[in-house]
Amino acid sequence: MINETVLIYDRGVYLYRAEEFAKVFKKVYYYMPNASAYPESTRDCIGADLDGVERVYDFDKYLKKCDWLYFPDCYDGEKQMALRAEGYPVFGEGHAGKLEMDKEFFYEVLEDVGLEVPYTYVADNFQEALKYLEDKENVWIKPADSFSRGDFETFHWVNKRQARRWVNEINYRLGIRTDDLRLLIQNGIKDCVLEPGYDGLSVNGQYIENSLCGFEDKDKSYIGKVLLQQPKIIQDVNDKMAPILKKMGCAGHWTTEIKITKNGKYFFLDPTLRNPEPPGAIFDCVYLNYPEACRDIAYGKLPKMRIRKKYCAQIMLQSPAHDSEQICVEFPKDLKPFIKLKNHTKTDDYYTIIPNGNGGFFGGCVGIGDTAKEAKENCKDVFKEIVAEGLEFDCSSFGRIEESIEAGKQFGINL
Repeated sequence: MINETVLIYDRGVYLYRAEEFAKVFKKVYYYMPNASAYPESTRDCIGADLDGVERVYDFDKYLKKCDWLYFPDCYDGEKQMALRAEGYPVFGEGHAGKLEMDKEFFYEVLEDVGLEVPYTYVADNFQEALKYLEDKENVWIKPADSFSRGDFETFHWVNKRQARRWVNEINYRLGIRTDDLRLLIQNGIKDCVLEPGYDGLSVNGQYIENSLCGFEDKDKSYIGKVLLQQPKIIQDVNDKMAPILKKMGCAGHWTTEIKITKNGKYFFLDPTLRNPEPPGAIFDCVYLNYPEACRDIAYGKLPKMRIRKKYCAQIMLQSPAHDSEQICVEFPKDLKPFIKLKNHTKTDDYYTIIPNGNGGFFGGCVGIGDTAKEAKENCKDVFKEIVAEGLEFDCSSFGRIEESIEAGKQFGINL
């Protein structure tokens, strides 16, 4: 047990991290900002009665009681930098969160460092975007400002006919916001055959050894491996972005999503400066010292990661019942280290998940092993023990990832 107190600044999404930190540090305070004009009592339940975690409601009061701070999300870079200026050790993305939040800025950075950017049409509002999209097929739509992630995530525009429901939903839900909703419309990457990702930690442009490299079946599952040295394509992206991360004060998570074409051309499409999902739920399981590593990073030190197992797998826990309703989640107590819940509270031996803007997504379950197959099977075994209304998983999801793993070998990505 480390005789230090950590204050976590989060919005419920990475609450499982507080539970893991509580196993290592003397005291864990968990703070959730609530900006609503009409706060709801259900949000006060989030984080209540969790082992070793104290939910607190006055940030300034508990700031004076902590040794260091952990910011797992990417909306609070200015606050982090201000706290660092006051002398507080802080784990977080700093100003680098702008790379994820401001897509136009991100593409400018890519051009500056010499990385490819797919053709991007910029629409100043939703109406202009629809006019441009009238005869377009197979393009991707992204909000220029991702700070309001609740508006919508990246949308695949197949064609005008298939997008009718989405267009109606955006008009209805966002209303007058569509008048100045700036959108980026990108052509699909032709001949894309692979989408690998890097998942690691960075301290001012330095990257940890033993980082994860893996493949995701979008919003369903993930398989990865800890690599001492990253594949050339992934390392090239990291090397070119390192000076940017140093300049912007990133001392936290760093994740890349890369698309590779059949002739080996690659595009760095999206960075993640928050705890990624997936494989965020995996870090505590695959590493023996993730909490301690976060502490080191807060103090500006590049940690040495100690590995429990090289291979890992994650299933995203989802239920349509949770889209707007509380759900009860139960599982054998000994599996808790491999089940990471969000926005939850504990009563006796079961957990209640509180709706908090995540849709049906309420956590992840993890498997680790000496081979990818072992990690996958262990993950599936954990999943089978979880009882929750409407819990779903596409059994063919891991198969699609295994196809990606095989395809990755021709590009030097050997998992």
